[in-house]
Amino acid sequence: MLRSFRSRRLWILLAALLACHHLWVFHSTQDELQLLVMLMLIWGGALLCIEDLLPSLDPRPTRGGLILGAVLVVWSVLRAELILARDFVIYLLPLIEGLGLALLCAPPRRLRPFAASLLILSLFMPAVLVRKFYDHYPEAPLSHLTALATGVGLQTVGIPADVQGRLVSLPYGAVEVSGPCSGRDLMVMVILVAVIFLLAFPLDRWRNRMFVLLAAVPLAMLSNVIRIALLALIVGFQVPHQQVLFDFFHEDMGSLVFSVIAVALLARLYLLLIDRQLAAAAVPPDAGS
Repeated sequence: MLRSFRSRRLWILLAALLACHHLWVFHSTQDELQLLVMLMLIWGGALLCIEDLLPSLDPRPTRGGLILGAVLVVWSVLRAELILARDFVIYLLPLIEGLGLALLCAPPRRLRPFAASLLILSLFMPAVLVRKFYDHYPEAPLSHLTALATGVGLQTVGIPADVQGRLVSLPYGAVEVSGPCSGRDLMVMVILVAVIFLLAFPLDRWRNRMFVLLAAVPLAMLSNVIRIALLALIVGFQVPHQQVLFDFFHEDMGSLVFSVIAVALLARLYLLLIDRQLAAAAVPPDAGS
């Protein structure tokens, strides 16, 4: 019992150190705040999926699994020290480290409890690839759609706005919805959160699962349209501290406010579905007879 307790504590400590080390390396070598937030979500989601296992966790790796897991963990730490800037390995490290941690805990044939966490850790590379693919198409329809939705929203509340392509014009200024401002990062982040929810708190019905994934896109678009509308109002009217406000909501931490809004809306929707699922499960089979 004491040995199991110590092994569990050491394994959890190692997992926490690896996650913190990877986040520190990414923060030190990369300059994209949105990707850092996604990385934090991925490590947090991986932990959330094994939360129920932690109280009874009893690391018992095989000799081969112990060697392979130790090699993966040590290689990841040493390889991370060589990362300077644009190094694709940093996007693969979560999965490699997660696999190493799983092998240090259980034999390869008994890694199923870690499957959801490993899947989440593997999503970082696809998320980055989606962003890079989108960067090659600055005139993507999403930018025009976001500009159009922003103009319509402003006109709906009585604010004169003119939309030409990606340009939203107001009486004293205009904003252009470029690729990064189209909501691409916000969509990827909200879809990532939706996947984490589905893996950590599964829904019984397939239609509910598809509904959550499909709802993530319009929720992200709505939050980004509100953000672009706010930027247009800041530029289009003479407001105090105009440049400071624009920079804050355009590039700094202020842009994450709208990510929080989208995730909060998705979480509220997911809680409603979970409540309905629990309520249905609590009804006796003969309740309707």
